[in-house]
Order: sequence, then C-alpha cells, then structure tokens
Amino acid sequence: MCSKHQPHKPLKLNEMKKILLSLSVIAISGLVSRGQGTVQLTDETGGTGNVVINNGGTLSYAPQFTVALYYADVSGAATTASIGTDAYGQLTYSQFTADQASLGLTLGGTATVDTSPSTGGPGLFNNNVAIATGVPGGTAAAPVNDDLVLAAWTGNYSSLSAAEAGGAKVGLIGFSNPLGTGGLSTYIPVLTGWASLAQTPSDSAFETAQGFGVTANDLIMSAPTAVPEPGTLAMAGVGLASMLIFRRKK
Repeated sequence: MCSKHQPHKPLKLNEMKKILLSLSVIAISGLVSRGQGTVQLTDETGGTGNVVINNGGTLSYAPQFTVALYYADVSGAATTASIGTDAYGQLTYSQFTADQASLGLTLGGTATVDTSPSTGGPGLFNNNVAIATGVPGGTAAAPVNDDLVLAAWTGNYSSLSAAEAGGAKVGLIGFSNPLGTGGLSTYIPVLTGWASLAQTPSDSAFETAQGFGVTANDLIMSAPTAVPEPGTLAMAGVGLASMLIFRRKK
C-alpha cells in the first residue's frame, strides 16, 4: 500500500536561527582549517627598523618607495630558514627567488609613506593587514611562526621582479614572525621578528647619527650589483690568453 506524501512543516524562527548559526560556524571553521594567517604590515610598532635608501654609501630614510610582504609556502617550497639570510636578516634577490615565497600584500608609491603629522615621515609605512593564505596562524598563548620576507624598491614598478629587471634600488630582509588566525580573531601580530634583527655597522652608525642609537636593522634599498656582460668576460679572457702567449714567446 502506498503511503501518501506528507507536506513539510514550515521551520520555526528559532530553528532557522540555529541552522544559520551552524552554517556560519562551519564556514569560519573552514577558513581557519585552510589557513588565513594575518600580520600587521607596519614599521611603526614593535621596535622594527625603517625603510632606508643607500645613495653611494650615504644612508637616508626613503621618501617614496613600494613595500611588499612575502611569506613561506608551507606546502613544500623552500623557506628563508633553509636558504639562510646573513647575520642581519638580509638576503640577495637570487636567494629570494630560490625561496619561492608567496606574495601577501603590496603597498606602493606615495601611499606607502605615512604622512601623519604626529607619527609619519620618510621611511615609515602603516597600512592594512597582510594575509598569508594557506598558512595557519596561532594565538598569543600558542603562537605559530612563519618565515616572512619584506621587500622594498624605488621607482614606479608594480612588482619586485619588474623593479629588479629595471635596475631599481631594492632591499630584502627576512625573519621568522608569529601570525594570527584571521577571521573573527582580534590577535593580529606586528612584525616582532624584524625587531630581533641586529644592525649592520653602517646602519648602526646611521641610526646613531639620527639620534636613535641601537634599533633593529633597517630595510636598506641599494643599487643592483653590476654583472659584466658575457661579451665583456669573453674579451677579458682573450686578452689574458694573448698576454700569456706573448710572455711565453719572450
């Protein structure tokens, strides 16, 4: 015997609220499980250094620059720790590209500089929260760290690779730093890892002259190291060989 189809009863308001709340919890849990690590992209808190430009050996706070935050991809790519920065947290562009870090956030042009009359000035940036997708964050009680790289460059280049190819002055500095979990969490760490980096002798002398003394190592943008053209190297080789032949004949 076939039973008759029973019509669905309409959901009560309280039942609908419970369902919506459950869906919200599931959605937030999904975001946390996939990882949305967060960090404050600023050099005005936590004892960090500043963005500095190197003009022929003379250091000064950069009046205009672009800064970008990169983070290590925990899915299996190399990290700054495996490649190794120098004693001051600095790394070369070739080390950075081998690191395969992922871009978190880019702040460009004059918008990067904090022009606030009370706290702003050249070399300072304070804007937005950078998100490290796929990297799970932690809490203040149970911090989770990731390897971060800060890059800064001069000129109107939209990316670090374009700036490097265009001969802009570039600076790179790497450090381990805690990340927040994102979502509804109010725990968003500052760049405390940067604050732990020792200064280079030249940067220490510069900051002392500015009246600040011992600080974290600055993010120093310098001109790219000149690499001889292949033709130049070949000509040098021919010249050296000719000199050796001439000496043997004598």
